[in-house]
Amino acid sequence: NVMPDYGAFADSGGNTTYLANIVNNFIENNASLTYRWNQGERANNFIRVYRNYLTYNYENHMDYTYPDYYFNGLSYTTQADGAEWQQTWRISDRYTLLGGASWRQVSADSEEYDVVIPGFGVYLPGNNFKGKKISNRAFFLENNWRLPKNWSVTAGMRYDDYTLFGDKTTARITVNRELDDTTNVFASWGQIFKTPFIADVYGGGFMLPNPKLKPETGDVVTLGINTRLAEGTELQASVFSS
Repeated sequence: NVMPDYGAFADSGGNTTYLANIVNNFIENNASLTYRWNQGERANNFIRVYRNYLTYNYENHMDYTYPDYYFNGLSYTTQADGAEWQQTWRISDRYTLLGGASWRQVSADSEEYDVVIPGFGVYLPGNNFKGKKISNRAFFLENNWRLPKNWSVTAGMRYDDYTLFGDKTTARITVNRELDDTTNVFASWGQIFKTPFIADVYGGGFMLPNPKLKPETGDVVTLGINTRLAEGTELQASVFSS
């Protein structure tokens, strides 16, 4: 038996191992500041800045009985800093425009012990790094039209620009029909652009690194209905394909 090296998981999306009773200290601090103005049924205007911080330390854990499951971590820290802006413009009674922008930067530090097993010829350097970062800036614009006979259409586009994954423009559209005062049906189509987390790419914590990961892309179609059955009782149902 020999312990696997990191390359064994390079094409598989990584490997996650959860080991109980090894975390000694776990600290999480999340803070945000939000300013809102001109709030209403069709308006949600705000500016927000935030910082989310997470760090944990754990014991050195080596299990030579099951060499496929090992954990040589010492500490892992991640921090997300960001800012968001959203603005609603009511162009007319039937047309509303929603726009916004955001910036987000995630950083991570990892400390690990080297893996050395005398007699097996195994030596794996710990996954140690400081200041790994992934940044993203995004802009979006969404149009909402209220049409005759209780129809409404919402169509929008979003642009994302990542330092590690490049840029991508995605779109979505939703058509809604109010059947009466208690029931509406809707259909929507949208494009998917989901990027890996920083721990998926660089490893650390409970993750093995996989720098070959790429964003997930695709489409999702949804059909749904919302109805109020009685006072205090509502039903929401939908089906989707992605």
